[in-house]
Amino acid sequence: MVEELTTLFWSRHVAFEGAKPTIELAQIWHQQNLAGFYQRLRWRLGDSGRDCRAGQHPDQSPAVQAVQAKAAAEYAKRREQLVAFDDRWRAERQAHLDGES
Repeated sequence: MVEELTTLFWSRHVAFEGAKPTIELAQIWHQQNLAGFYQRLRWRLGDSGRDCRAGQHPDQSPAVQAVQAKAAAEYAKRREQLVAFDDRWRAERQAHLDGES
């Protein structure tokens, strides 16, 4: 799931905020990347996703909670890494753009 979200994030970034964002890239993102993500999300969650959206998520066992806590910690670490990478990239890009002026 982390990889799915990471790919979705970066594909959106390229389409909307990349070096050369275009309407075509934005349309591809909406029609293919986002739609595909929703389809895979539905496939992974199955009917339980519908219950979660309806506010009827069942309580989880301690084993499932432990796995979820580990996954949440790994996600938080990965997110911090991505935010740091993005901050560096934006700073380098801005420095490059400022140097061209």
